Amino acid sequence: MLKRYFLLFAICLSFATVCQAEQPPLPASKPADTASSGLSAEKVSPDKKDAVVTERFVQIFADETYTYYLDVKTAQRIACPYRDDEQLIDVWVKLVEPQDTAYHYPQTYILEHYYLRPAKKQIQLLCEAEIAGRPTNDLVQKPYLDANWENIVPGSVEDSLYQVVIEKMKVLSPEKKIKKSGGSNFFDNVLRIAM
Repeated sequence: MLKRYFLLFAICLSFATVCQAEQPPLPASKPADTASSGLSAEKVSPDKKDAVVTERFVQIFADETYTYYLDVKTAQRIACPYRDDEQLIDVWVKLVEPQDTAYHYPQTYILEHYYLRPAKKQIQLLCEAEIAGRPTNDLVQKPYLDANWENIVPGSVEDSLYQVVIEKMKVLSPEKKIKKSGGSNFFDNVLRIAM
């Protein structure tokens, strides 16, 4: 009986060795020069006709404390939860502090997730996290609540962010017409009864 287990173990070990040898090599890691600036650049393959270099994070404005970058890869228009007649703008914003040249600490930045409500000029912060290095996927976000909308205060950081993002979204994702829901959707939307 012991011989059978030993033989089975030897076969599995040899099979694992053969499978490991046939795996393709891992791609080489990207150079770290873009990570030092706090921006990540992504290049389109050169064999395409319209090869363009685009940056994921585009600087939108700066103040005394931070430089603000918009994540253009994830910026999108979404339907307002629990409503069919309104669209929201879903954006991630990266806040980078100017680095002191005398000290070389690992650079950290703040990543914020916002919903913007153009119809009523309101903003809602869903998540804010301080990131050192690469972000993980375990960020805890506040759930969407209609009561969490904040009116834009003129001259505030949120006002500047709101104005710039609205202008950028006109280019990135133009507003689409929203179909008014018919009578059949009334039961789905209001009474939550599927027909």
